[in-house]
Amino acid sequence: MEEEKNSEMEISLRDLGAVFLHCWWIMLIAAVVVTVALYAFLSSTHRDEYTAEASIYVMRTPDGENTTTSDISIATYLVRDAPDLILSHRVLDDVILKQNRILEYEDLRKMIEITNDENTRILYLSVTAADPEEAADLVNSVAATACDFMNNDMYDGQKLFRQVDYAATPDKPSNPVSLLQILLIAFACAVVVYVVYLVLFLMDDKITTPEDVEKHLGLNLLGQIPNKQDAGRGKRYYARDASGQ
Repeated sequence: MEEEKNSEMEISLRDLGAVFLHCWWIMLIAAVVVTVALYAFLSSTHRDEYTAEASIYVMRTPDGENTTTSDISIATYLVRDAPDLILSHRVLDDVILKQNRILEYEDLRKMIEITNDENTRILYLSVTAADPEEAADLVNSVAATACDFMNNDMYDGQKLFRQVDYAATPDKPSNPVSLLQILLIAFACAVVVYVVYLVLFLMDDKITTPEDVEKHLGLNLLGQIPNKQDAGRGKRYYARDASGQ
């Protein structure tokens, strides 16, 4: 009984191809509709954002002395504390005041991202804003204000933090509409359509072809009664007589 059930569920590559040929045009329509709809939706709702980046180098630089292992060790610890200090009210409130912008502290903090590559003493600051010039001005102001605050107020005038890279005004948005993602979603929808038709094919237990008779009933087909209407549809193996019947 189990073997019989398994044999009934067998599907060949020919069956898979037949299902594809049956529904390929529906798959194509679904993919095109999804692509156009997604692109139109994103084009009307998408808002470009621009990201500007600057960097800060952390290292004690004593005049006339070489950098020691102790200096490197101190700098490594300072790098860990620096992000919290940069995002403090003392720094960001001062940036808002200097830039004379209508911004709340929490809004500016959400715009800033700070990263540090492992085993380095370089902090990478980035600001994302709707206006490219605003993004560049803010990140440069944050870096300069943070260095001034930490060198003079936190560490008694020691030159521990220095801005290395200054942000340029970005010329391209950092969040463009991804056509590749849209195409992947459209492809996934086409696959879903195919799977639906495949499931319907597997659930269809009607006997419609000579192969179905041999497979499900175990009988040999001796003959086939043609359908007269199929002659008018141009199907193979059907012909008209002299009277057109």
